[in-house]
Amino acid sequence: DAHSIRSALPRFFVGKLPDFNLGTADGASCDVALAGTLLGIAQSIPGHSAVLNGRFKGGHITRHYGRPAEGIQAVQLELTQCSYMNESGGFEYLPGRAERIQPHLRNLLAAVLDHAHRLVQREADTARSVGGRREDPDIVSRGCDVELRWPSATALTNRSR
Repeated sequence: DAHSIRSALPRFFVGKLPDFNLGTADGASCDVALAGTLLGIAQSIPGHSAVLNGRFKGGHITRHYGRPAEGIQAVQLELTQCSYMNESGGFEYLPGRAERIQPHLRNLLAAVLDHAHRLVQREADTARSVGGRREDPDIVSRGCDVELRWPSATALTNRSR
């Protein structure tokens, strides 16, 4: 869940907000290891600051959907607008500024996908037994979606048509 926000909101906060505000509902919506990886990536971005579960701990989506014990991770990102645009005035997009953070945003997304693939692989490694024989699932990845497809489930679905 990603949003952008002005870097200074004196009506609500004193001073400038960190540039990358990651929220996991204080760890309730995301695996601690993944949250640590994401924070490490965000903290390594030159010229930018980052915090985990600071002022933005996660909104409804993060709190409602995040269930790390079930392998469902939810993280909120509040990115300061000054990281990629002129936030004072006409909100002009600044390509040069945005280009400096784009590789890091990709790294954040890649870390989430890597974590998802590891969780899926761990589940696949446990496999399951069907009719007394071991059955390994196919790991299917489409963009950000990762799922296991069990051959017997496909066969049952195809047979029921």
